[in-house]
Amino acid sequence: MIVTVTLNPSIDRTLYCKDFKSGSINTAEVVKTAPGGKGINVSRAVIRLSGKTLALSIIGGVTGRIIVSMMENEDIALKYVSTISESRMCYGIINSEETIINETGQSIYADETIQFMELFSKNIAKGDFIVISGSAIGGISPQFYADLVKRAKFFGCFVIVDLKEDNLYSAISALPDIVKVNKSEFENFLGYSINNLTDLKTNAIKLIEKGIKGIIITDGGVDVFGCTSQGSWSLTPPKVKVINTWGSGDCVAAGIAYGLSIGKTFIEALKLGVACGTANTLVYGAGFIEIEDVNRLIDKVNVLTNYK
Repeated sequence: MIVTVTLNPSIDRTLYCKDFKSGSINTAEVVKTAPGGKGINVSRAVIRLSGKTLALSIIGGVTGRIIVSMMENEDIALKYVSTISESRMCYGIINSEETIINETGQSIYADETIQFMELFSKNIAKGDFIVISGSAIGGISPQFYADLVKRAKFFGCFVIVDLKEDNLYSAISALPDIVKVNKSEFENFLGYSINNLTDLKTNAIKLIEKGIKGIIITDGGVDVFGCTSQGSWSLTPPKVKVINTWGSGDCVAAGIAYGLSIGKTFIEALKLGVACGTANTLVYGAGFIEIEDVNRLIDKVNVLTNYK
C-alpha cells in the first residue's frame, strides 16, 4: 500500500488561456478542475500506474465537501480529519508559460493535528510506503512532520518526503528513507549554491551517511539526480512537447514509490519516476498520467552518469 499525506488539500483549477494578458479580460479555452495537494496528486498517479493507495488529509468547509465528492468520483481512497477551517483553492494559468496561484489555506487547531496523528497511526502498517508531501497549513509546526516520519518508521514503513523549508529540515532530522527536493530547496537547506554534479554528490552523500537511504534532486525539467550508498546517477528526461508541468514532481514521487513497492531497484524506480513526471507534461492537470505514455517514455529516459 502507498499511503499519501496531504495536510493542505485544495481544489485545483487549470485554465488554458492561449492569449493570456495580465490586467485584461481573458477567456479560458480549457478548464480542468480536480482535487489536489501534492499527496493527492501522488495518489492519483499511483492509481494510474495500477498501484493501491490511500490518501490521508485534513479537510473542511464547502470546498472540503467538494474535494471529498470529487475524490469519490475518481475512486481515490480517502480518509480524513474534518476541520471547521475552509479548505483552499489553487489556480494554474497556462499559455506560453505557467502562472500558479496558491491559496495558503486557513489555520487548523491543535486537537485536529492530534486527530490526524491518530488517523495516520490507524491506517499505516509494516511494509507500507508513505509519501509525505506538500505545503503546510497554519497551525501545524515543522516538528509535526518529524513526528510523522518517526511514527511511520516505528510501524516499519518506508518513508519518502517531498517538503519545503522548515518542514523539510524537520523531516530530514527524523531520517526518512528517501528525500526528494528540487535543487533550490536543497541549496536552501545547505545554505549555499551548488554549481556542479561533484558538489551535488558530495553534499548528498553527507545525508546518506547520516542514515537516509536515497536523495533525489530535481531541477525544473532538466536532469534529475539520484544518490544512494551504492552510487549516484544523473537522468535526463526525454524531450516532449510540454502542455503543463503542474504536478510533474508529484508524478516523479508516485513513480518512485510505486516502483519501489513492486520490487524495483532505486535507479529503476527513479527512471520510472522520471518517465511519470514527463508523462504528466503531456496532459492538463496534476497526476492525470496515461500508462501508455509512461511505457513509451521510460526507455527514452537517459541515464547520463553512474558514479561509483
